[in-house]
Amino acid sequence: MTLWLGALYVVLVAARLAMVRRDVCRGTADVTIIQPILAGDPRLAGALAANLRAHPEAAFLWLIDDDDAEARRIASELAPLRTRLRVVIGPGPRDGENPKLAKLERALPMVETARLIVLDDDTFLPGDSLLPERPLATGLPVFVAKSSLYERLTGGFVNGNALLTYLPASRLGLQRTINGMIYGADTAQLRALGGFAAAGHELTDDYAVARLYLRNGFAITQTTAPAHVAMTIVSFAHYARVMRRWMIFASYYLRGNLSAATVFWIVLPGLLPLAGLIAAIVEARAAAWLALLLTKALVNRVALWRTTGVASSIVDLLFEMAADLCTPLWSALALIRPGRLQWRTRKIEMAGGQIRYK
Repeated sequence: MTLWLGALYVVLVAARLAMVRRDVCRGTADVTIIQPILAGDPRLAGALAANLRAHPEAAFLWLIDDDDAEARRIASELAPLRTRLRVVIGPGPRDGENPKLAKLERALPMVETARLIVLDDDTFLPGDSLLPERPLATGLPVFVAKSSLYERLTGGFVNGNALLTYLPASRLGLQRTINGMIYGADTAQLRALGGFAAAGHELTDDYAVARLYLRNGFAITQTTAPAHVAMTIVSFAHYARVMRRWMIFASYYLRGNLSAATVFWIVLPGLLPLAGLIAAIVEARAAAWLALLLTKALVNRVALWRTTGVASSIVDLLFEMAADLCTPLWSALALIRPGRLQWRTRKIEMAGGQIRYK
């Protein structure tokens, strides 16, 4: 059994790596970078300042809730650094509203450039990583925070899957969503589609935006433009909340896009590492299976470096192996009370398909 599972895993990884191609992201520097901001991460000020420095020609819109005193303080300190920076203070999300889409709806009428980029507040976009001029283009997340064991585990999951999931899905025509951490759009075209309001207020804002474009006949452009994610994760409980939330989002996507191809190319590779290890332990081949997972991590990290320029250490390989083994467990955990999750200071509960805040 171990040999068959190993052979299948090698074929899947090799085939997905063969579909990884680096592209040249030549977007215009005259864009508006929109950042919905929510305090709660110690790296917030540094991430916001880094983006200001990296994109001197871009305009910025920072979207902050009126009850978020910490975010307002950080914005007031950084605002003098740029003239093309507008801080927009608005009410917090109400029941039934997606917190990110509610902010983006208010921001869209203020955009004066031909293109816009939506960027998470814990994400840094390098200066040469602008998205191409397509109706809807998304980038590639690279997790760069390494200050704690849990950040390294999170990085093992993100960096272990980004190349091998987003790019092959795009090549195979299976991509039905975008990476919500970083995506860009043509401003006039987005307005013509009804803006962010037309996406609705589902739990998964990125999936909602992608579906808005797909149902209007526009394709999603997946690029290799790296976006450096530096989320602070300080404890196991915090790490568990993050992984569970991501798996809940993934489950929403899979329920709406389940097919044999999706199962084979996306779901199965996430299940095989743990399934193979269990079989290998039973057959006394655990060392060989772990060597296979280590080889996969090494090859993937070389591809990640060649594609994004982000280098990895030997320690990163071990955390990628651990993350690969844990993925089925987090997927199973997401099935328990999937209507309850937390994003920083906001506790969300789904009731009748509607978002409710606790």
